[in-house]
Amino acid sequence: MTYMNSGLVSQQLLAQDLELGSDPIRGAGVIGDLTQQQADTPRGAMDLLLSQLSNIIGFLTIVGGLFFVIFFLIAAFEWLRAGDDKGKIEKAQQRMINAAIGLLIMIVTIGIVGIVGGVFGLEILNPTDSFVRIIDGR
Repeated sequence: MTYMNSGLVSQQLLAQDLELGSDPIRGAGVIGDLTQQQADTPRGAMDLLLSQLSNIIGFLTIVGGLFFVIFFLIAAFEWLRAGDDKGKIEKAQQRMINAAIGLLIMIVTIGIVGIVGGVFGLEILNPTDSFVRIIDGR
């Protein structure tokens, strides 16, 4: 079945086809309810977007930090196992330097995002504040 119509009509057709009733698809669970409540106003939609961006940045920061720790520890163990082999020691040192450079790039990027968000008045790096405003309905 194709849904060539856009917007509410295609959502209603899809909902009927999936035997969900005639209501448009709103999302699932608490997130779906929050999306519907907040996306009705431009400010609410912006708060929701900023909250999601902030959560994504936070998640990627944690992943980046974990990658740094893992790569640094692997390089440290390689250095320990290298013994007197200068080639292996240099390779382990280079991996440690690369891990540190990656961490530095991540920190600088977060700083740039914070500065850009501050210039435009967006709280991109503060996930809890946007989420609390969404829940409180402000």
